Amino acid sequence: MRGGQAAIRSRVGLLSAGAMTATIRPRQMYVVLTDRRLLFFDASTSTGKPGKMLMELPRPYVAAAEPRKGMFGLTLVTELAVAGQNQGLKPAFPTACRAEGRQLTGVLPVAA
Repeated sequence: MRGGQAAIRSRVGLLSAGAMTATIRPRQMYVVLTDRRLLFFDASTSTGKPGKMLMELPRPYVAAAEPRKGMFGLTLVTELAVAGQNQGLKPAFPTACRAEGRQLTGVLPVAA
C-alpha cells in the first residue's frame, strides 16, 4: 500500500471511530504504445472498449525501470520516468497482464 493510500485509510478509520474503512482501487486503463507516443485510455466503460484518452506522452521522453512484483506478488509494478518531471508514473499490471507489462517495459529505454 502506498503512503497516500495508508494515510487516507487511517483518516477514514479515525473519523468514523473505526466503523468504516476506505478501499482504494487503482484506475484501470488501456495502454497503447506507438512508434511516437505512449497513450492511456479510460477502461471504465460499459462497453469494455477503450474510452476517453486520459494522457499522452511522447515516446522519446519516457523510460522504464526494471519491473518488480507488487504486494503479495499479485501485480507487476514498474516506474515510468518522464523527462522533465520530478515524479514518474507507477503502473501496476495484474496477474493476467504481466506479460504485457514486461513487454511494455522491455521496449522502452531503461530509466537511470
